[in-house]
Amino acid sequence: MLIGNRASEAAVRAIPVPPRTRSYNPIAYGDVIDMVETTAGQYDMSIIDRGFALGKDGGQLFAVWQVEGSDAVGDARIVRSIGMRQSYNKTLALGGVAGATVMVCSNLDFSGSDFRQVRKNTTNVWDDFRSIVERACADVEGAYARSVALRGSLEVREISDRKAYALLGIAQGEGVLKPQQITEAFRQWNRPAHEEFAPRNAWSFYNAMTEAAKRGPAGGYLGRGLAVNAFARRAFGAPAVLALPDA
Repeated sequence: MLIGNRASEAAVRAIPVPPRTRSYNPIAYGDVIDMVETTAGQYDMSIIDRGFALGKDGGQLFAVWQVEGSDAVGDARIVRSIGMRQSYNKTLALGGVAGATVMVCSNLDFSGSDFRQVRKNTTNVWDDFRSIVERACADVEGAYARSVALRGSLEVREISDRKAYALLGIAQGEGVLKPQQITEAFRQWNRPAHEEFAPRNAWSFYNAMTEAAKRGPAGGYLGRGLAVNAFARRAFGAPAVLALPDA
């Protein structure tokens, strides 16, 4: 379900937590896991799958939980998800978001408008983190509905190879993805790894980019996914999103 250096929960919890200082109060990876799963339970959500990926020799963590939701909104090809990131090497701010996972390829759909991160790993970091997790859990249904709506709007937008190539060039020029990731996006557009993305439409293009975003450090995947989501919304006229976090 994840990218990069996949890790077991036991391996994630076993990574030593950096020492606390006056200006740095790190939250342990294990505490991130516990907070998300406890809060999800409080919102009566059942976790059906979870995955963890480590980057930078354990200095970065990306985690995603797939959860069951209500039947108010439904698309069997997309599942409700919560994503979190944290780092011990101070390269990423602790943050999280609700969204969706495209089941056929495990590509994630998270919007920058739903992303929240802690201000700093200082004295109040735990309160900030608790608020982020509670917001993500509370917004699972809303974020999922937005993902379903985005899919619907992109599936009806046919695009030519020429248009796709031009957009990928713009994406590289704007720094949405790095050259090796853009190369993979071209590959996924020209020869999709999944037949569901054979139609020449904006949804297939979007998934070519999200597939490419899997390449790179695990801790930065959430940021790359947010950037791809924002780019697709701009390119195809979907509602604008908020400014993206650094990743």
